[in-house]
This record gives sequence, C-alpha cells and structure tokens, in this order.
Amino acid sequence: MLSIIIPVYNSENYLHTCIESIIGQTYTDLEIILVNDGSTDKSLEICHQFAADDERIKVLNHRHRGQSAARNHGLDCATGKYITFVDSDDELDVETYAGLVDYLEQNENIDVVQYPSVRNYGTKEGYVFKPAPEVISGTEAFYNKWIVENKISWIIWDKVYRRAVFEDLRFQHMHFEDNYLVAELLTKIKNLAIVDYGLYFYYRREGSITTSPHTFVKERDLQKVNLKIYNQLKCLKNVDAAKVKMQEIVLNCSLSLHRSYHQEFLVFSKNDINVWYLLWSAIKPKQKLKLLLFKIFGPQLFKDSFGTVSVDRMPTMLELEYFGERQ
Repeated sequence: MLSIIIPVYNSENYLHTCIESIIGQTYTDLEIILVNDGSTDKSLEICHQFAADDERIKVLNHRHRGQSAARNHGLDCATGKYITFVDSDDELDVETYAGLVDYLEQNENIDVVQYPSVRNYGTKEGYVFKPAPEVISGTEAFYNKWIVENKISWIIWDKVYRRAVFEDLRFQHMHFEDNYLVAELLTKIKNLAIVDYGLYFYYRREGSITTSPHTFVKERDLQKVNLKIYNQLKCLKNVDAAKVKMQEIVLNCSLSLHRSYHQEFLVFSKNDINVWYLLWSAIKPKQKLKLLLFKIFGPQLFKDSFGTVSVDRMPTMLELEYFGERQ
C-alpha cells in the first residue's frame, strides 16, 4: 500500500482537481490522507465529500499549525509500506504511482525513488525537471548529485519513500522544511533511484509560501538549511566542489541578511559561529581585520569607518578567494 499525505489549507479552488488526479490513479492500493490544517474556506467540506465516496480516503483535522505539522500528523497516521506527499493545489498523471510502486517492489535495495515533474512558476509553459535515470549510492555521491549536479531535487513531493525512511524523521517547523528534510534524508538512506516515468504537476500560486514576501525569519531559516548542509559536508570526503558551492551560498545569504536586516543578522550570527567561521576562512589575511571590525561594530559603523566602501559591495571588498578562483 502507498500512503499519500496531502496537507490542506484553504485550497477549495484547486482541491477537487488534486484529489481526482489521485483517486483516478491506475495503481489503486492507496491510503489517501487529507490533513486539514485549520482551513477557513470549504476545504474541509470538500475533503469529507470525497471521503464519503471513497473508503481509501482518511480525513484528519487540526487547528492551523502549518504545513510541517500537517505532514507530520499524516506521517503519524500512515500505515502504508510506501510514503509520498502531494500539495493540495497540485496534480499528477494518472499512471504515476503504478510504475513507481512497481519499481520499489522489484528493487528492494532502493530506499527512495525520484520521478519527473513539471514546475509551473506562473509562466505559460512549465519547466520540466527530468534528470537522466540512474541509481545513486552513498552519502558522498548523494551530496555531489544534489549540490553540484542538481540531479537530486531539493523538494519532497517528487519522490516515493519506503516507510522505514521516516521511522525517526519528521519535518521541522520552519520555512524551507522540504530542503531541511532532504538534507537529513540523505544521511539516512543507502540508495536513491532517479527514473524517467511518472509525472507530478507543481503550481506556484499567488499567496503561497513560495510567493510570500521575504522576511528575516524566512531568510534566517534558509540560512539554517545552508549551514546544516555545510556542516554535514565538513564530515565527508570527496565533496570538495559541493563544499565550495555551499560556502558560496552561505556567504551570499549572510551578505543578503546583513544588508536587509542589520541588527537581526548580527544577533543570529553571534549565535551561530559557523557564519563567521566561513567568512573568516574564505578571505585573505589582509582583509581579516576589516571583517573583525564588521563583526564587532556592525554594518553601519563599519561603513562609517571605511567610507569609500559600500556595504552592498561586501563580496568585492572582502576579496573572497573562491569568487576569484571560480571566475
């Protein structure tokens, strides 16, 4: 049996299409778990209507706690041999799960299978994410394929998982919880397969978390994901390119944070020494005094001390070595 976990929050305009694409799957041994996350529209009513007509559908209801809590609630109640996730405003090709479950049945060494997706970001034609099929084994290979080659995706809804993967794994209550979970997932599994069949249709809607305005909390959570990945890479061998790329990502995110949220960033960075370790180790010795002053006095006093230097030009001013090496 395949358990499909669908968090539902104010999705009345899209929920019918989503559920119909699932109950119409050619693979029928499904446990469809609709988790209503305190919707204020007719979403819960729609869920109950479908459940009344299809005994495979379970409806869970709780107060609004966010997508992570809804997914975790679904995981706690799931009984299937396999697990997957669908967002309530997306849909799937009706043949998708038949091939994926069959693949896992035939390949017992595979922990996770990733399949193609069409990602509609508001353009007329969606972007098709369909890497070449392969089996990837081992943590170092996972990170190289994920960070460097972009073959393993950063999200969780384009994958089917063996139930055992989630025995001690749950979503964090934060922005970018998909990315954070993938980072944890890749340290727990042995084999991940990429296949070229099945199709998930992702839609980015107005008002969704991905289109919401940037805030300090949102960018801080992104940096938490970046730092988690970099810390994991530090413990691995043969991932030098991935380390360099993540170092660049961490530094760019740090610079963006201090430009937009000066005081909040300084408090956050004081509580996470990794930010300053990365900045310190990436620059030339003659620039370390400037960075130290920046840390002690903050961006405004630093800018006052070096009046000809714009804070917006921090990457250039700090002469980050990896920028020069990668040009």
